[in-house]
Amino acid sequence: MFADERAARRFETDLLRLHELIARTSAPRVSSAASATASSARSNSVDRWDAYLADCRRMIGAPLTDLAFGPFRIGLPQAPTSRWIVSPVTEDVREMNAEAYEDEAEDVDRRTTSEPVAPHIMPEQRARHRTWAQRLVGTLVAPDGSAAAPVPVRLVVASLYVQLLAAGVWDENDQSWRDGLSRLLEALRFEDGASVVDQYAPPESRRRLDAVAAVVMTLLIQDATFAGGGEHDVLAARAWHGSKAMIARAEPTEAEDLMIPPKQALARVAPWSEVERLIALAQEDDPYAEVIEGLTAAGWSVTFEDGLWEIGGSFGNPIPVVAKAAERLGRHHTNGVLVRARSKSRWAFIAWAAPYLVLLNPPARVWRTYHVPPPATPASRFSGGDLSAVPGRVGAPSSLQAGPPEALRKVLAEVGLLYPELVRRLFVHGT
Repeated sequence: MFADERAARRFETDLLRLHELIARTSAPRVSSAASATASSARSNSVDRWDAYLADCRRMIGAPLTDLAFGPFRIGLPQAPTSRWIVSPVTEDVREMNAEAYEDEAEDVDRRTTSEPVAPHIMPEQRARHRTWAQRLVGTLVAPDGSAAAPVPVRLVVASLYVQLLAAGVWDENDQSWRDGLSRLLEALRFEDGASVVDQYAPPESRRRLDAVAAVVMTLLIQDATFAGGGEHDVLAARAWHGSKAMIARAEPTEAEDLMIPPKQALARVAPWSEVERLIALAQEDDPYAEVIEGLTAAGWSVTFEDGLWEIGGSFGNPIPVVAKAAERLGRHHTNGVLVRARSKSRWAFIAWAAPYLVLLNPPARVWRTYHVPPPATPASRFSGGDLSAVPGRVGAPSSLQAGPPEALRKVLAEVGLLYPELVRRLFVHGT
């Protein structure tokens, strides 16, 4: 399919027709899971899963069912129907009749149980495949925001998209793949199925959806952070908050076939270790876990003790670092946050409770208070690190001996930290 343009166009057309067919179908055409009695379909989970897979194989063929559900493949008797064969090694797609499929069933099983391999796509074909993949993703969500495709089709498209990323279809400076992953996550997390078939989906299909979502989110967060303010950060954070619950349920083994080794140039892949780490993060109850993850991803250490956050690293100017950390941590400290960023030879401290910020930047032993009204943020105001260029200062700087400025005093009261103790900790441990 990836190497045959005509096959790719036909596959896309067939997939769109399948959407329409299933949407019009009031019940599965052959429904061991739907037309059999409800009691027998629900009494035995194994039988129910087998029946569901059988329905999927009748709908989209055995190879695409294997692509959709990965490690859940089960050798069931095959219904006589034409099938798409998608080989992860050769990416050869052809339509076969029932007899031909029986001859190659053993070979297909051998290929799909080996280490996952990304397709090889010639450079001149990559632009077409990028367009094709984005168009397929666009068919999964209806204009009203509801699901436009059943679970098997959503999983097929997600698997193909992951394979294309592993094949290096997107150029190094082309980040358009991120939008496709974001829309894939939106489609994967639909609870209500697009067809009657989905109403009888067994728990195994939900586990596969959760695991595939974890792989897709792992790809989307690469070179981005959940707490950043950049375009990629915001896109990843929005997708994360919408998909966090299903990722927390995910088991990596359910999508092992999508953890493709990076063997091609420009490959974007989701290693097992990164998928596991993301699942663990989703399972964290700590509200600061995502912020800490973003700060540590920048190469900084993060600790918290008795009301004071400490950020450590090898940065030169600590002011942009402490401002960024205060902004991100302050989203969870609505009553104010105390943050110090310290490198080997310099440190800076900020007390932040919107819209007022108090800064201490040694060797000057004076407090500077700033008014930072939205949409401005501490990170945007202090990104340059040059205090002479920062607007919004309130009054003149005040010495440490004069006591805390009003904005700092309020934060200390909320945190439960005395002013002399703060000064002692800053200068005893900051030298």
